[in-house]
Amino acid sequence: MSAARLAVLILGGMILCQNALGDTAGIPREEVRTHFKVLRRLNPKVGDLFRKLVAKYGDKSVYPAEEVQAIAAPKAKTEPRSTYEPKPNRQGTAVPPGAISAADAKIDLRAHAKRTGSKDDLVAALEEKYGAQPWYLAQEVRDVHDNAFAPEPIPLPPPRAPLKQGWEPIVGGLAHIKIRQSWADVTAGEDPSVGGNKSGRRPGGSILFLCS
Repeated sequence: MSAARLAVLILGGMILCQNALGDTAGIPREEVRTHFKVLRRLNPKVGDLFRKLVAKYGDKSVYPAEEVQAIAAPKAKTEPRSTYEPKPNRQGTAVPPGAISAADAKIDLRAHAKRTGSKDDLVAALEEKYGAQPWYLAQEVRDVHDNAFAPEPIPLPPPRAPLKQGWEPIVGGLAHIKIRQSWADVTAGEDPSVGGNKSGRRPGGSILFLCS
């Protein structure tokens, strides 16, 4: 075999290997765009990730998974949730704001798996956890991003405050007397039953002395 023929065969083999690697490791431009669109919907603080990708690596038809991963950031975990409640089929139901279509969710999860090197079938994980739906909530897609088939981490409640014993509640109340117009005249921040606005006051009538 001549040296020229051998060189052609070697070059052809290198091209085939490069194409094969590109098919497995690269993520098409539109899939990356959809993936980043979903990431921004999950967490608006990340901003325009696709613009950052193009600014850093240029406008390409296929991006290596390493470049996509360099732009996106992994999430932290807390404690696992043991079970998932069965989800009724959402076909024909109103789509809530911020929901993600099934088509976009699948594109996003495949791109996420490529850039992170995940061996899990994330689309199967989504459907196993939440059923085959026409759309998914952002928190559901985020769960599969972070945990695949594993239970979703949820924050544990803080430890209970120690109870005051003996004369401590009475002494503390006398030391912090507050004057109110009525029992209803407390700030929203002091009323545990009120959420949202913490600066308002409730209307009241006569003046009362309260010990807190």
